[in-house]
Amino acid sequence: MKQNKDHELIETLGLLTKEETLTTVKDNIVPNTFVLESLEPFPGYHGENLPTDTKPEAMYLITSKRLSTEQVYRTVRRIQKFASFPLNAIPGEIMIYNNNYYCIRIRHIQKYEMVREIQKWFIDEGILFMKIKNINAPALINLKKLFILEKIKNNIYKDLEDEHMYYIEIPREISWSLFKKITSSVTNNIDNSNFDAARVYIYLNGITDFVRIYTKNPSLNRLEDIQNRYNFEMKKYI
Repeated sequence: MKQNKDHELIETLGLLTKEETLTTVKDNIVPNTFVLESLEPFPGYHGENLPTDTKPEAMYLITSKRLSTEQVYRTVRRIQKFASFPLNAIPGEIMIYNNNYYCIRIRHIQKYEMVREIQKWFIDEGILFMKIKNINAPALINLKKLFILEKIKNNIYKDLEDEHMYYIEIPREISWSLFKKITSSVTNNIDNSNFDAARVYIYLNGITDFVRIYTKNPSLNRLEDIQNRYNFEMKKYI
């Protein structure tokens, strides 16, 4: 944890869980490898500054086996020493129709043609990819992420790598099915429900549970309203 004058900065690992529809990518990849793309990476948000289809937003390179968090982050660090552009890549796991796939999620690349180059970098580092499958289906995605956050108020944090992401602390862990149910209740009972939510836990004085909120320029009052509504809905299930 780092201190920066008036603001508390936090760098820590955690897990983000979300649900999106993924579809197979067939062009601009290493032949006969399995790559999935999220065409709507923030399905709960329907406002300005949504990612467009002019460049890839979230791509999932499906690996032939599970890779440890350490292995992926160390490999990315080695690649970054010679890569011609910044590489935002993290390990994850995807469940589709009760089948588990292991992946490296990449974001913030400028064009699809970069995907094949990134795959080749990983292959040169000894990482192998699964053979292609045709998929277009809802997926439950777990991402092992390094979070860089700034506390903006007690129990509310801003993501320093993505200006539209915020994290509101919730009092305890909840299952994914209950998270979806509570999120539906929250969005149906709050004035401005234009946000996308994901479930998160990070290592912060032990494991701490959060909701990741994706929306554009929310006021602190709005974030507090969302947090209060989550807390209210969660009390129904304690």
